[in-house]
Amino acid sequence: MRKYVPVLLVAACLSVISMRAQHVPEDQLTVTDHPEHELAGIKVYGMTLKQVIDLYGQPNSKEKDKQGLPIYIWQKSGIKLQVGTAYDNPDNVYAVDVWGTKPAGELGKTRQGLTLGSDLNDLRKIYGPKVIQHHPTEAMIAFHDDTMLTVGLDDGGRVNHISLVGAVE
Repeated sequence: MRKYVPVLLVAACLSVISMRAQHVPEDQLTVTDHPEHELAGIKVYGMTLKQVIDLYGQPNSKEKDKQGLPIYIWQKSGIKLQVGTAYDNPDNVYAVDVWGTKPAGELGKTRQGLTLGSDLNDLRKIYGPKVIQHHPTEAMIAFHDDTMLTVGLDDGGRVNHISLVGAVE
């Protein structure tokens, strides 16, 4: 039973995040001509796993998410990079996550300039004021095209995790 507790906790956390992402009030959506679609040089719309492998080499490991889809993981320059692929087409990337304390070039950076090590002020300057913060260690931005950008914050308020998830149709 003890080995199932961590699995159940992770599943519960992912369910809460999923429910939050689906129920963002319209007045909290960030309406912009340029919603974020790229993290670590990886686009969540139209990029394939093969292109990611061409960019970063073979992943260090492969795991499965709660639906059984593959998640590919790289460890580079002190940064953990994770890529998820689409349910209906496991060759297409729809989610990118990075963890670390500072970027290494494009690794750990969004296209619009948010980096690991940034703070909430940087987040607001780059993406506008509609940052949703339900907890001191997490903030998120919901773009009008259903793309979600979520950041994890350390105790000092610095970004230590960036997650970018494209709309899954």
